[in-house]
Amino acid sequence: MRTGKLSSALFFLLGIAAAAQATDTTQATDTSQVSIQFGLQDFRWREFRDTGERLLQETGERFSIGAAYDNFRREGAGVLYSVNGAIYLGRVNYDGQTQSGIPATTDVDYYGVNIEALGGYRFGRRIGLDAFGGLGLDDWLRSINDGRTTSGTVAYGYDEYYTVLYGKAGLGFFQLLNGWRYTLQGGVKLPLVTSQYVDLGSGATLHPGLKPSVFTNFQIDFGSGRHDRLGLALHYDSYRFSESDPELLTDGSSTYLVVQPRSHMDVYGLRLGYYFL
Repeated sequence: MRTGKLSSALFFLLGIAAAAQATDTTQATDTSQVSIQFGLQDFRWREFRDTGERLLQETGERFSIGAAYDNFRREGAGVLYSVNGAIYLGRVNYDGQTQSGIPATTDVDYYGVNIEALGGYRFGRRIGLDAFGGLGLDDWLRSINDGRTTSGTVAYGYDEYYTVLYGKAGLGFFQLLNGWRYTLQGGVKLPLVTSQYVDLGSGATLHPGLKPSVFTNFQIDFGSGRHDRLGLALHYDSYRFSESDPELLTDGSSTYLVVQPRSHMDVYGLRLGYYFL
């Protein structure tokens, strides 16, 4: 992962906490809060031919740490806002094939940064409905390690850098019951701009096609007090990309066209949040 982007993400996460401290005087009216979040993800990436045949599958666990500043625990109707960021990483299993179509297995390392800003409106007080939408930026390194084909031949790996600007919109149901808050959210996510740099040979920049996907989030906040609260969330997130246009790539003395096949990403996660304001 590019060191500068990780450093920028760390400063961003710290900045969320600093912003919350600086605006603490507004807590009584908008019940804003800051949190640190730790997550475990069940990650799946699949690629397909146009005929529907699966080319490869990656499965495994990833871990995340992030911070958020929002007012989604406000009581009463009004404007909602949220700014959050996270760093995630993990090593997953690769079951696929080489560029020439020979079956191969290896591992893939993921390092990524996600930043998201949402706004919306709450209808209701202790029970009600939220409507929200916003933008997000996802940037990750997919590092395919050297592996082996079924015949034992070495299959050399390479790196891919993804950047996705996306929009999302959704609805949420909330209820405050016996001091505990329950929230169920869901909606649609749509990539707006995609860029995939393939670090192989002379390199090539691809643009996977834009397709909608869905997300859901169910969260329980334990206790309604302002300080030292915990929250536990089960969530699902996804991307859907159609096949990219081909691009020319030169590797040594060979020149050929490369394309990113139709791709699906699914993430099932468990996230623990600690609210200290």
